[in-house]
Amino acid sequence: MVLLVGAIVLGTSCTAPFNIDVGGVEGVKLGDGGPSTARVLQLEQRMHDLVRQSRQEAGLKALAIRFDVCEVARSHSDAMLKGRFFDHEDLAGRDEAERLQRQGIQFDRVDEVIGFVVARDGITMSDLDAIHAKLVSQDSPDTRAIILDPKWTDVGYGVAVSDGDNTVYVTGVFLEYPDRAIGVKSGDISEPPA
Repeated sequence: MVLLVGAIVLGTSCTAPFNIDVGGVEGVKLGDGGPSTARVLQLEQRMHDLVRQSRQEAGLKALAIRFDVCEVARSHSDAMLKGRFFDHEDLAGRDEAERLQRQGIQFDRVDEVIGFVVARDGITMSDLDAIHAKLVSQDSPDTRAIILDPKWTDVGYGVAVSDGDNTVYVTGVFLEYPDRAIGVKSGDISEPPA
C-alpha cells in the first residue's frame, strides 16, 4: 500500500510516500456519524505524544496541552477535510491567530503546522508517525523550527478523519503564553502579589 503524506508551512508543500499497516479503534460517534470520538481523541493524543518525545529528545520542556486550542485545531482540520483545501488560512481567509482570537483564546505568539495522509486501506497510528516524522525532519526546516521552538508554552493538536477512514488532516497550534498574575479581590485582600 502506498499513501501520500503532506506537510506545509509558509506556503511550501512537501510530500513523500510511506508504507504502513496498523488497525483502528471503535467508540461513540461524532454528531455527523463520522469517525468515533474515541478514535479522533486517540489520534490527537498520538500527535501530542510525538511532539513531547521530539522536544524531550532535543532537551526542551514538554508543552501544556490546551483543550480549547485542540478544539480550534480540530475545527481547522475538519474545515480542510470538508472544504478540500490544504492551507493555514481557512476558506474565509482566517489564519491560526484569527481563529484563536475568535474563540477568546489569548496568546503572545502563535504558529501552526499542518499535515495530511491519504491511505487506501485506512488511517493508522503509523500514518501519524509519518506526518510527524516529515514535520520534524531536516528536510522540513520551517516546521521543525516551529515544533522545536524553546519559547512555546502550550500546544493543541486537532485531527479530522474522513468517513471512509482513508484521509486524515492534522493541525498543530503552538502558543507562547507566559506566566501571568491574575488579580482578584476578596474581603480585605486587595493588593496585587509582590
